Amino acid sequence: MVSSAWATRSLASTDARTSWLVEEYVVPNAPKPLGPVVVLRPRHPRTKKLPLVITLHGRGETAKAPRDGAFGWANDYGLRTWLESASDGPVAADALSGIGDSRMLVKANARWHKRGAPDLCFVCPYYTDVEVHRPDDARPLMEFLAERVVPWAKATLPIDGRPSACSIDGVSLGGYLALRTACAYPKLFRAAGGIQPAMNRSDVAVWRRRLERAWHEQPSLELRLLTSDGDYFQEGIDELHRVLMAAGHKHHYQRVHGPHDYLFNRTFGSLALIDFHEEVFAP
Repeated sequence: MVSSAWATRSLASTDARTSWLVEEYVVPNAPKPLGPVVVLRPRHPRTKKLPLVITLHGRGETAKAPRDGAFGWANDYGLRTWLESASDGPVAADALSGIGDSRMLVKANARWHKRGAPDLCFVCPYYTDVEVHRPDDARPLMEFLAERVVPWAKATLPIDGRPSACSIDGVSLGGYLALRTACAYPKLFRAAGGIQPAMNRSDVAVWRRRLERAWHEQPSLELRLLTSDGDYFQEGIDELHRVLMAAGHKHHYQRVHGPHDYLFNRTFGSLALIDFHEEVFAP
């Protein structure tokens, strides 16, 4: 097992009344300021080996101190609250604040009532800013995620190490990076998602080529694109969806109501993250 440089735990992880462990780690020998990772996993999982979901924050967290940025999903985006609520259930409709699609919450509540809370391990690494208009800027981070974070997680955490039990997702800039990483390392992942991913309409042809190469290497790779009517990147995401549909490429797509901001992340964004990967790894 790979030991972390340090491994302290948040208050939630030390409180036996909570259903989820929230742990802090640093990937050994990671170049600074990379390395901080926050892990959310069930305290009492139903299976000994959990599916792994690499979960990437947005650009706002890249400007924060690395430890604070690593807590973006757990704290700022409300993922910890959603996971605890799923364990207590049912989650009331007002948790969405009128954002997104309430039918997803109805479906999720029914699934949690029947099967129990999500049996997933979310690994949330901190990463630094990249410029989406300079594609090569993402390469070092893609390599860090695929060649350092994923192997570290498999060696350190109680997860299923098979590629069929590994996925990657993210919001905004994190969605861009998640999809770029999956396209570059398609055999590493079962699924890749982008929640309001940072993509422009002018880049759609490039994205189609990336995805088609990935599907050529890994035909079973599942793709999810999620946008909203207040999303800065809606036009690019919608156009990629149309192009993929026209070419006969099956994928998951959804456009809902909501802004591109922290409120979306704390409401429908976190729910959509959980829902997609529960469906992907459904027993």
